Amino acid sequence: MNHTRTFITTFLFITLTTFTIPIEANTVSLHDAAGAGNVEEIRSLLAGKGLKGWILGKADPVKVDDVGCTALHYAAARGHFKAATILLKADRRPLFMQDDAGCTPLHYAAFHGCDEVVRLLIGHTQKPLPIQFSNDGSTPLHYAADYNRVNTIALVANANLNLLVTRDDRGRIPLHRAALTNALEVAELLLEAAPATLNDRDNDGNTPLHLAASRGHIPIARLLAIEGASPFLMNKKSLTPSQLAFDAKHEKMETKLFDYASLLLDRGKRL
Repeated sequence: MNHTRTFITTFLFITLTTFTIPIEANTVSLHDAAGAGNVEEIRSLLAGKGLKGWILGKADPVKVDDVGCTALHYAAARGHFKAATILLKADRRPLFMQDDAGCTPLHYAAFHGCDEVVRLLIGHTQKPLPIQFSNDGSTPLHYAADYNRVNTIALVANANLNLLVTRDDRGRIPLHRAALTNALEVAELLLEAAPATLNDRDNDGNTPLHLAASRGHIPIARLLAIEGASPFLMNKKSLTPSQLAFDAKHEKMETKLFDYASLLLDRGKRL
């Protein structure tokens, strides 16, 4: 009798620890499969097929890992279109789920320039595209601007033109972010789409030209100047773009901005 009771107790203990504790392991596997773009493994995990599925049950596409990411975040970041399609078909809720940094799958796809997935994610949302903010107020368009993702900019901006003038927590629109990273092609596209943002100011009173000057980004400063950005505007510290360039010891930038300002002044006198 005692042997029978001991056997049953041992069996229940093993059964409980096997069937309840490793459930998260199945979710981790789904994340791994999504990151690798392993379509067959994703299908198998979602369906709960095989011995693994019989023991652990169906994988949950809504489950998050230790940084708050769903499997869809991983598929989006790696540009795995088929994997993302299967995951969305299984459950659309992860579409707007945010990780610990506040980023949605669209943030990840835009950040990495995975345009096929960007198009897929946008296609599963209502129109216009709802604006998605990370913890620092960045939208997917801000991320695309940071890394000069020209095609991504076009896709996301066309889904909601308000994103062109949406500000992050520092009051910066995508053009400011492009100026900071010298994303020349993106800046050209942003100015073409929203020319009125040329002298837009962030929370510190900086225009895109201020930010380009502070980083010594001559190509984008040249573009902004050609488009008509004012070199005379002061930020909240009463500094012009050329003064910021001087403070940052970008001598070539300072010289070019000084020459541009002199040219504008000379034109004004002749007019």
